[in-house]
Formats: sequence, structure tokens, C-alpha cells
Amino acid sequence: MRSLVAFLGSVALLACDSGSASTSNGASDDASADGGGADAADASPNDATASDAGGCGGPYDKTCLTADDCLMVALGCYCGAQPIIGVAKSAQPAAQACETDAGATCTRGCANAPGHVAEDGQNDEGTGRNLEVLCDAGMCHTVLGP
Repeated sequence: MRSLVAFLGSVALLACDSGSASTSNGASDDASADGGGADAADASPNDATASDAGGCGGPYDKTCLTADDCLMVALGCYCGAQPIIGVAKSAQPAAQACETDAGATCTRGCANAPGHVAEDGQNDEGTGRNLEVLCDAGMCHTVLGP
């Protein structure tokens, strides 16, 4: 299982490699964190299933055999706390780059909130717990860890 701390470090590295701006702490209080493409604008707030393709043209590959096959992606266009989804390791670089771009162009116009929301609907804000990515029934997904 991967912790949110490890994930955020990889997002910072990915952002440096892709030339995209990203915060290393997942904070959502800046304008770029309230972004996304047109497809994400139709999704419900914090609905990772409805918006886990962002403005990227389709659902991300989430297939896995074990949790080691999965990584986390922070959605770029959202309302409320930032949704974090699990994707196949091979899909993560392109997915995070697209979500970063989606975050820079979001037109939802809604407020962001502290914390991160896993695909199980749980928010890590104030819990002292991290989100984790699991492989369950051959699909990557995020949960609030113990």
C-alpha cells in the first residue's frame, strides 16, 4: 500500500518532469487546484467515478493484480476536497499530467475544501490518516487508511 505522502512526492516529481505546476502538499487553495476540462465540469462534486477521466477523453486504466500495480492520481477539476483515484501504474504519468492541465483550465467555479477524498468517499482532513491505493477484484482504488 502506498501512502498519500509518497504519492504527493511522486506528483511533485512528475510536475517537475512535465513542466507543469503542482503543489507538493496537495493543497487546493490556489486557482490552479480548482481546474479541469469540459468533461469534468459535468461530473458531480467529489464524484471520482463520474470524473476520473477529467478532460482526458475516457476512463483511466485501473486494472491490477496487486496494489503494487497501482498509483494515485489527484483529479484536477473538482469541488470540495480533492478527489484522489487509483489507476494502473502504467496509466499514472499520462493521467496525472492530464489532470494537472485540467486543473489549470477548470471552469466549474465552485469552492475547494481542505483534505483529500478517496474513492471510498472518506476524507482524510483532520484524521491524521493517509489515503492508500489498493487492488481489489482486479481494479485499483483509493481508501482512507487505518
